[in-house]
Amino acid sequence: MYNWPDVAERTTAVYNKVLSTASDHDELLPRLIRYWSIGPWAGLVFCCIVVLLHWFWLFLEWQQPAADIDPAVDWPSIQDMLQPAQQLAQQEQRTQIDRDTEVEMESSTSRSKVV
Repeated sequence: MYNWPDVAERTTAVYNKVLSTASDHDELLPRLIRYWSIGPWAGLVFCCIVVLLHWFWLFLEWQQPAADIDPAVDWPSIQDMLQPAQQLAQQEQRTQIDRDTEVEMESSTSRSKVV
């Protein structure tokens, strides 16, 4: 049976390892060499596709440079979004306990006055 926290930790470790590797994979020539090694026909087809995609990327970068694009803000996690609601629920619970305590105290003082 899966242990989901363990799966999440291992997945995070893989992602961190991939992100920390050298960025030579982003350069065109090493990528073309790797694709060419696939085979004589498939390598040629993949190299042509990669070159076309690279030219398309250069065109898009020329149209709107990546430096001009605003970075995305971090999306709040579900825990960050639930935390204010949890704090409000705890505060309401404390308020209800305080009200119940006041009612008990008032009823005990009124009983003592009657006796």
